[in-house]
Amino acid sequence: MHPEIEFLYSVENPHDYTATRASVFAKYLPANPAEAELVNHIAISTWLRRRYAAAMHYALRQLHDAQANPQTPPSRVVQYSRNLVRFNREYRNQRRHISGCRSALKRLRLPSEETHEFATAA
Repeated sequence: MHPEIEFLYSVENPHDYTATRASVFAKYLPANPAEAELVNHIAISTWLRRRYAAAMHYALRQLHDAQANPQTPPSRVVQYSRNLVRFNREYRNQRRHISGCRSALKRLRLPSEETHEFATAA
């Protein structure tokens, strides 16, 4: 497996991640290695957000089924609730990470003072 996608679970398709990564790179078009690193972080976080969204959906379904079954032990309901909270927290963390990478990418792309049209000539 490629070292850049070692975070994939065995049930996840590497080709799906590669397509997601290519889509993100096509959207942001990094112009140098620093931008490419930020865009790579965006791609990974985009993938992880999808993973956590799917996990939240599954945990919510488990919680709903457990609450509907009177024979479900309360500890199991608590476990499903905690899973849902954890996946939601991780989903939000990835969203914040993407936002931070986008901001850093914008700052990298700002013209420097030397190239600013109002800069005084030396």
